[in-house]
Amino acid sequence: MQRKIHENLSKLENINRQYRRLAREGRTDTAGTLKKMMQDANDRWDNLQGQMSASLRDLRHSNSIREDFKRTKDSLLSWLTEIDMQLTNIEHLSSMNTKTKIREMQRIQDEIDSRARKFDFLDEGALFLITKGDSTDAITTQAEIDSFRTYHRQVLDRVAITNARLSAMQVCGVQKISCCVYIIMYFCVCVLFLFCFL
Repeated sequence: MQRKIHENLSKLENINRQYRRLAREGRTDTAGTLKKMMQDANDRWDNLQGQMSASLRDLRHSNSIREDFKRTKDSLLSWLTEIDMQLTNIEHLSSMNTKTKIREMQRIQDEIDSRARKFDFLDEGALFLITKGDSTDAITTQAEIDSFRTYHRQVLDRVAITNARLSAMQVCGVQKISCCVYIIMYFCVCVLFLFCFL
């Protein structure tokens, strides 16, 4: 489009040169009709140039948002996959004690919290691309963001479940310790009681 407009610019410049030559030679009409036509052609050209510049600016802006959206989505998907693997390690493969696992889960939660703004940006970018793009791009973007949200929700659910499970294990561990302490104390009292009566 821009190339076609620039190709026709030389034609307009040629017509302007011819008009100026005619005006210098005094061979224009006295009513100024030719002058009005030239002014109208130049004004329409300027208007077309302005519209083309605005369209190119909008296209560049949309393209920039599309690239940022894609780059952010890919980065967050990679990070979510890494978190997913860390969760699997904590849940099944790790020989860490419960306290260490809870610290690791807190670190993961802190990472999730620190990336909240990126998730918001992704939603805003998707909304922009869906509302401002053509129907094909809107459908593609909607499918991409839906797939991403599903995976994001799955990972967050796993984090919540793992946190709950570890908290329950910690509480059970404390209760077992408390129970053991009470049993030992009871045993000691019984032994003391027996020694007192012997």
